[in-house]
Amino acid sequence: MRVIYFDDDKVKQLSPVTLTRRASQISCGSYTLERLVTEIFKPSSFSYRKAKMDSGWKFVNNALYLNSRTLPWVRSLLKLKKALEYGGKEGDLFLLSYPWQIVLESNRILGDNLTYRMCEFTRHANGVYLGDNVELHKSAICDLTKGPIILDRGVKVSPFVVLRGPLYVGPETKIRDFTSLAHSSIGKVCKLAGEIEESVISGYTNKQHYGFVGHSYIGSWVNLGAGTTFSDLKNTYGEIKVNFLGKRRGIGTQFFGAVVGDYVKTAINTSVSSGRLIGPNSFLYGLVSEDVPPFVNYFQGRMVEFYLEEAYKVQKRMFLRRGRKARARDRLILRQAFLKSKAEREGRVERKEFSL
Repeated sequence: MRVIYFDDDKVKQLSPVTLTRRASQISCGSYTLERLVTEIFKPSSFSYRKAKMDSGWKFVNNALYLNSRTLPWVRSLLKLKKALEYGGKEGDLFLLSYPWQIVLESNRILGDNLTYRMCEFTRHANGVYLGDNVELHKSAICDLTKGPIILDRGVKVSPFVVLRGPLYVGPETKIRDFTSLAHSSIGKVCKLAGEIEESVISGYTNKQHYGFVGHSYIGSWVNLGAGTTFSDLKNTYGEIKVNFLGKRRGIGTQFFGAVVGDYVKTAINTSVSSGRLIGPNSFLYGLVSEDVPPFVNYFQGRMVEFYLEEAYKVQKRMFLRRGRKARARDRLILRQAFLKSKAEREGRVERKEFSL
């Protein structure tokens, strides 16, 4: 069976996340859609296309057409597999429609997804499962009151860390001393410290120092400077509101921090107010009290464009720190994101020379 991931017109509503990755490659609940589909359906091949379809999936000529915004929830995809076994041809699925849903839905499905994938790992203790070569310091505390904990291959947990399930930590990630990490999905090769709760952090991201990240989505290749803190609750305890598609709208929850695109960097002691959408490759300093477009240097309301050539340089340096070489494909992703987001910067952003 072939799988064809189709993008509909609403994929762009998942920006800023989908400026630098396909919707089917968004991490949510410890899985991307592509990873989960591969595990459950074992397709012979997969491809991508744009299409307008009324349903979440269709099965035609031994090919499964699957909306790329489908929530990677084990329970719903197992139901889809059963429907196909009984000859089903078309049906609906839960689709991600807004970027903040990545955080809210990840928190909802994480426990289910981890229960499904426990069998991939070695049982260390009741509710704690480890991959190969995991280093879990004996002083670490594992709180399983709300769900299991999975530490994937090569994870290193330093002394006096508190882990609270449901929690997934991806391969080769390092968790520093005295970190509090709760109810989150963490990607591979991250470095984490401070306090993190109910968040999704994608691969190759650094948060090595004190500071708080809560109810937030953090993209790949992000570096959060020491003391960086995200507010996830209003002083009034009211509903979080966001600016989206030109309108101010409530999102139906009291807790939400931010959606942070790939390659974002924050300076020390950066503070981000609740409900913010931060575009990829933006550099933040001081208090961030508004949404920030992609490819911007932001300092307390002033925005200066971060030129594409400079973004290439930073990408190359960061990749080398992780023993990787930036490929032409990696540079192309940055170029496409820069061009697609040009309209977001028009009229808001200064163009000024600066030095790296």
